[in-house]
Amino acid sequence: MSNNPPSACDTILILPRYERILTACQSIKPTTTLRGDPNYASRQDDGIGTLVWRVHWSANAVRLKEEVRGGITAMRLGWALLASFCVLGGSASAAQYPVAVDLELVIAVDVSYSMDIEEQRLQRDGYVAAFQRPEIIRALRDGPLGQIAVTYIEWGGSAVQVVPWTLIDGSRTAAKFAEKLRRQPMRRISFTSISNALAFARELIRSNGFRATRRIIDVSGDGPNNAGAPVPIARNAAIGTEIVIDGLPIMLERARDSASIPDIDVYYEKCVIGGDGAFVLKVSDITQFANAIRDKLLIEISGLKLSGFQQRQTELAHVQYREPYNCLVGEELQEQSIGK
Repeated sequence: MSNNPPSACDTILILPRYERILTACQSIKPTTTLRGDPNYASRQDDGIGTLVWRVHWSANAVRLKEEVRGGITAMRLGWALLASFCVLGGSASAAQYPVAVDLELVIAVDVSYSMDIEEQRLQRDGYVAAFQRPEIIRALRDGPLGQIAVTYIEWGGSAVQVVPWTLIDGSRTAAKFAEKLRRQPMRRISFTSISNALAFARELIRSNGFRATRRIIDVSGDGPNNAGAPVPIARNAAIGTEIVIDGLPIMLERARDSASIPDIDVYYEKCVIGGDGAFVLKVSDITQFANAIRDKLLIEISGLKLSGFQQRQTELAHVQYREPYNCLVGEELQEQSIGK
């Protein structure tokens, strides 16, 4: 790109969410926002005398169509994040700006001692297999940007990031994510703190270097919160930042321990899940893991409505807040066990 300032109105930004075309004209002063809207774009001085056009990211995906009217260059980028910004008289690092994706997804898996190793392995294998399934690849490729960002964490009383944030844009990157997950050692963590897991996931989303219009924490587990802050506090904090929390409550037939409850699906519905479109998908048999994980990821990645799945998957339910529910039941059970 030439270092000379463009002629008036050379740079055109098209923001499809608002169906408007914004024209960056040379006459606009530094730090003045285009069309008076700070959500669109502004021209700023970077401190070394270089004027930079910056796009603000509250809008959806951006299509950049840049035309240099000298008659020698025409460049079109389809639905994708700007890898770099238009710089007048200099250059800007793409690392300064978040990468646009359709979805930021945190997969948060319970590895507390209430989950036996075989159940953990089946759940891990379910995610490994899901990210190699063609319907999952099609779902992510069909998004406006055709790419998502995913990380995988395991939690008990504390949480550990097992696979770092990974940009997945097709079968190759999905397979690499799955292989990295498959190679991780199995672990178990004492206690069950859903609230810590949610807080940990929320911070991962806040600092991940990606930007999406949809952000989801996908929590699976077989017991109520019994450590850390009460789970509704962590849930509400996440929802307050426009993060959706979905749940995979695990309800396998086995001997109950002192920390378990018989209606963990209701607990997840009333106390854990929240946000626009949140849902629970329970697993009541060990053979259901693979299909449940596939269906849950398919809904989350594609943003599909639940109705089509409900016709064939009776375990799937919207979040509904009706009768009062004791969201401190896990803490109370823990207190009772300590007193024995």
